[in-house]
Amino acid sequence: MLVAVGISASANSTVFLKGAALGILFCLAPWVVAQQRPDAVPPPPAQPAVPYQDKVIERTFDVVDGVPVDTYDSSGLLRAWSLETFVDQRQISGQSTQSIGLKANGYTDTLHYGTLSGNASLLKRDVAQDSDASFTLRQIGMPFDGGWRLDNALGLINLPVLDLARSSQRITLTTPAMQGLHTQVRQGGLSLLAAAGRAGQVQGYPALGFSASQGNFAMAGLQNQLLLEDGVWQWGAKVAQAQDVSSVLAQTALGQGRMDAQGAYLGLRRDWASANLGNETYAQVNVVSGRNTGTDAGGIANVPASGLWLEGAVGLGTHRLSWGLFRLETGLAWLDLPMANDLQGAYGRHAWRTRQWSVESGIEVLRSISGTTADGYFANGTARYQFSTTTSFGATASVRRYGIQAQAIQLYSQFSNELGATRAQFEWGSSDNGERLVRLQLDHDWTQVQNMRLSTAASMDRQFRPTGDSAGLGGALNVDWSIGQNVALSQSLQGRWSSDQTQYTLNAGLNWRLAPQWSLQTNVYGIQGQSNAASIAASPLTAPTVTTTTNNDSGIFALLRYDESAGRARAPVGGRPGTAAGRLAGSVFLDDNQNGKREAGEQGAVNVTVLLNGRFAVQTDAQGRFEFPYVAAGAHVLTVISDNLPLPWGLVKDGRTEVRVFTRDSVSVDIGAVRQ
Repeated sequence: MLVAVGISASANSTVFLKGAALGILFCLAPWVVAQQRPDAVPPPPAQPAVPYQDKVIERTFDVVDGVPVDTYDSSGLLRAWSLETFVDQRQISGQSTQSIGLKANGYTDTLHYGTLSGNASLLKRDVAQDSDASFTLRQIGMPFDGGWRLDNALGLINLPVLDLARSSQRITLTTPAMQGLHTQVRQGGLSLLAAAGRAGQVQGYPALGFSASQGNFAMAGLQNQLLLEDGVWQWGAKVAQAQDVSSVLAQTALGQGRMDAQGAYLGLRRDWASANLGNETYAQVNVVSGRNTGTDAGGIANVPASGLWLEGAVGLGTHRLSWGLFRLETGLAWLDLPMANDLQGAYGRHAWRTRQWSVESGIEVLRSISGTTADGYFANGTARYQFSTTTSFGATASVRRYGIQAQAIQLYSQFSNELGATRAQFEWGSSDNGERLVRLQLDHDWTQVQNMRLSTAASMDRQFRPTGDSAGLGGALNVDWSIGQNVALSQSLQGRWSSDQTQYTLNAGLNWRLAPQWSLQTNVYGIQGQSNAASIAASPLTAPTVTTTTNNDSGIFALLRYDESAGRARAPVGGRPGTAAGRLAGSVFLDDNQNGKREAGEQGAVNVTVLLNGRFAVQTDAQGRFEFPYVAAGAHVLTVISDNLPLPWGLVKDGRTEVRVFTRDSVSVDIGAVRQ
């Protein structure tokens, strides 16, 4: 277990912060094979050549003063951990605070208890002696007789979602954050799960924290499957409860109030494995029911509501057709957050992909159950043409004729040359409620030079809103630069500046590897305002987004880190014992333009769980980054748990990304979430 202990800092103390940056965890260098100098006597008769053997393949090296030093302990099972202590100076809404804290991360493999992963942080402030603390401990794959496996999670987690509910195409259930316990027992396709915890709010800077509040969540669920010759039957059900939680569904004369809520979900799915129908042919029915004790702004009590939706898909060569029928009663909600409601209708989507073309279109036919909104529709489409190996063109368009009348279009071109890859984009949108937007944006991912990864973005926009018009300039910068063997820089900045408001997010760090296992890091960070990332022409089926308060937070902190890795991975974590190793790192981000690449202006997803081969778990940081410092060479699967993603963002391919790690190499992968 990881334990974090914080020591309060005096309000009058001066915090001296010295710069440093994230060094390379393992500096890999080739093994130099010495050869004997030939003698002066005549050479002996020629001997058969000995095949070359790479004696480095099972070892990892640090480089100290240019000399390879073998510091890795390969005995025992795989394990890695780090411990950090930091001091912090902050300005929160104009109030200055000083704090000190600890962070710990680690994972290990065991023979009898599965894999263990954990992270913990404690931040102690000098104002009112308050503290933010969080921890998450995960145990995955504890074996039992009969093929049963046990998974547990304790600490900062999200209320779990059944895989069936998570796989829904257009309608999603909310997953509130909580501080509690989640346990799951599984065998093959059968799984039973339960969770309970305290409600609260996740804090992101400078260390991941959780501010607990009144209220509790609890749930229990069951999912099973039946294997057939031509496919699979799956079914699942769950019930959940919220008690005394703060919610936008409970309005009082003083604002947002508290309420109790209950919900139930049932899903049934049939998958077909047929060469004639493609790999993604299925049909699924979902039923959800919810009730709560909240009231609307007029004091009228909320009434119980339910929803039913059927959906499916069929693959036909390069084409994929998907469809859905839905009826979502007025006031439908899942626990403390609203869902799309007061809607009935149908939708259909078509996707066609070839080596040059990628085309997707869809239409939703909508009718209000209560009759308060005239019948209408929502239609959208995207098209991308690969003109050459270096140039492509694309367009997206959407039209909404239901409730709000809105339309939007986006035109873009992507091209690459010796300087890198560029995306030029034009965006226009308008609605009948007075909103209009015109924006030009230029993103560029520069060719990597001298161990530097650099991407930039620049934009000009004009926004027209009922609250006032504004013209602004936007910019973004992402830099990751390794300077020599022991120093690295990492900066990210994105923002918009106009006459009426300033919005930005800044994080700049300098890391210095002091010794093979010690590093010093300084970070400057700042958050001002909230960017408006919502689309003007959005589908009514998109889950409502809860408005967040404006942020005003900035600071600087210094961190001293000790890290260590040892042991060998055992199958199926990443290869046979004694295999070579590398490093795997990356980020989870909100792919606003859905091109699969993280541009400088796209935000990272905070506190998202990433699984390596379904066994080792880590959480993303404030920039959406994650790291597995020691991974066996070979093929691996990264799985992002979508429960932690903010609505309405979701993942494609069930959040699975296949990667290959090479010996003595560092592999980086960016995983994008898209709007559902």
